[in-house]
Amino acid sequence: MSRRAARTWGRGIGFAALTLAVSLPGVAAGAAEEAAPSGSEVASSDETSRRAAPHDPSQWRLKYVERFGAPVGRDLTWERDDLSDQYGPFDDDGEAFHVKGGDVFAEALDSFDTYRASFEFGRDGWLTAELATRDQGKTGELAQVPTFRDAVVPGVGKVGHFDLPNNTDGAIVRPTEPLPDRYRIEYELVALDFGGPRDGAWDYDGLINGYGAEGCKTQHPWTATVGQPTSPAYCDFADVRGENGFYFLGIVDYPDPAPRNNVFIHNRRKVVMDQYQVTHSWGANYDVCDPRTGETYSHHDPRSLSSIPINMLFLTDDNQRNTGFVYNEFMMETDCGFFHGGDPGVNIVSVGELRPDLLPGETYRFAIERTGTSYVQEVSGTFLHGPDTLRFEREFVQDGHPIWHYNQTPDEYDGEFDRQHVIDGPYGSYDMGSLWPSDSAYPDYFIIGNPHTNYYEGSASITNLRLYVPKD
Repeated sequence: MSRRAARTWGRGIGFAALTLAVSLPGVAAGAAEEAAPSGSEVASSDETSRRAAPHDPSQWRLKYVERFGAPVGRDLTWERDDLSDQYGPFDDDGEAFHVKGGDVFAEALDSFDTYRASFEFGRDGWLTAELATRDQGKTGELAQVPTFRDAVVPGVGKVGHFDLPNNTDGAIVRPTEPLPDRYRIEYELVALDFGGPRDGAWDYDGLINGYGAEGCKTQHPWTATVGQPTSPAYCDFADVRGENGFYFLGIVDYPDPAPRNNVFIHNRRKVVMDQYQVTHSWGANYDVCDPRTGETYSHHDPRSLSSIPINMLFLTDDNQRNTGFVYNEFMMETDCGFFHGGDPGVNIVSVGELRPDLLPGETYRFAIERTGTSYVQEVSGTFLHGPDTLRFEREFVQDGHPIWHYNQTPDEYDGEFDRQHVIDGPYGSYDMGSLWPSDSAYPDYFIIGNPHTNYYEGSASITNLRLYVPKD
């Protein structure tokens, strides 16, 4: 077990509490296939017209459930990624980084090797775990690697446990096959330690915002700013300890998602719920909605410095968050109103705050539904404002704003929101062509975990991962 796993579990329930699950028969949906999704048993503390109607359990049939009763993630095989399989200009060896960074980027990228591991699990192999790590200096040896494996939390039971000891590690769980046209995906979060403040402090347990305090931890070699550092050395890139987080649950628009650089994921998301903890002064520009009052307050407000704001984002097409890159703009439905990230003065507005002091013990259930015309995002648990179910919905196209790449098939979309884009940089330009052509189709894949390979560090545990489909 890594240093981080020992520290994480030691603070929560004692080091000895994390034990490897014994070999047991796999847990299948079996006779439970007619069960409905777990209901919204926690009533809203402040019902408002902005919230989506409660889900209707009678409309859903359980297809798969994973409770981590069988061994998961043992004896991994790590293979070097030769970077030949690229998903466009923002992938790890993408043209966007070459026109921005030139030879410095090329040298920085050539200073390490990326290694990947992938395995299927669950009944019918319906789930896949994707892991990535880095061999800095190309030594041919991997000292520490990320893991996703079965474990047991006393008082909670069997879980799937993420452990990412370095910011250059990535790990996600995804479906092996694309999701159907209508679905509900849900799971329970059991433990979380990806930074954020505790008892008013960002630094605790010898960590800095959840990162190890020793050595350099940088965004090397991918940066979203214009140009690059003048040196390809790892420590000459920007430090990342001021930003940590975790993807609770998101839907992306490309097949077989796996961890890649931080820039890549920001134009591949349709909807997402995540944690994003920023210690920098500009983190104070991010707000939280208080459902009790309908008013917002800063992520750096004293009341927010012992909790984890939950961002619930519906991504759209109509802006760029960083110069020259296509970073999809945010749309946020909250009890404090609707917020569009392209509007003056609007950044992130979180729907509520998770309480890490209740973990493990309390669980938080995250869910996303795709209906025939909309996406619904939902999280239930005991928040800073009290027990609640926060559930919000947006149509595929609502008030003139589309959800990015919502169409799974060409016949769902007529090309209305297509546009051209050229990436310009100090070392040339790259024509991306059409960003959303009329004959396009984008599958739905969910992701849970950390999809970055240069940001975020920590651990988390999940259980009761369920896929529902409409009843026939």
